[in-house]
Amino acid sequence: MGGWQRLGIVISILWILCSPVYLLFASNQQAFVNFRACLRVVEHLQSDNVAAEASQRCQETYRREGMSTDRLLKILLLQGGDGSLDVWAFILTPVALLWLVGTAIIGTARWVRRGFVGP
Repeated sequence: MGGWQRLGIVISILWILCSPVYLLFASNQQAFVNFRACLRVVEHLQSDNVAAEASQRCQETYRREGMSTDRLLKILLLQGGDGSLDVWAFILTPVALLWLVGTAIIGTARWVRRGFVGP
């Protein structure tokens, strides 16, 4: 196995391991932004009862929009419903493209190099 193939394997493994972590942080970041905006609206409410109920709804929305590690694990194990295939496509598509483009570039470079070598 050549050095380029080993590098491709290392990059592929790193992507497969790190992309779910990135997905976890990215989805929670957006959910947290929405949660903070919701709480800013709640701060301006006059009635304590209404504010408490609105705050509770903000927390429920955050739990629904955010991604927990348990939910991510269920999605990765194809038990998470509709989002499972999307997550696996997000993880595996770049790996497949890396291998296809990398193989094409290295193969083309070797083919061109052989053209310059005499018989």
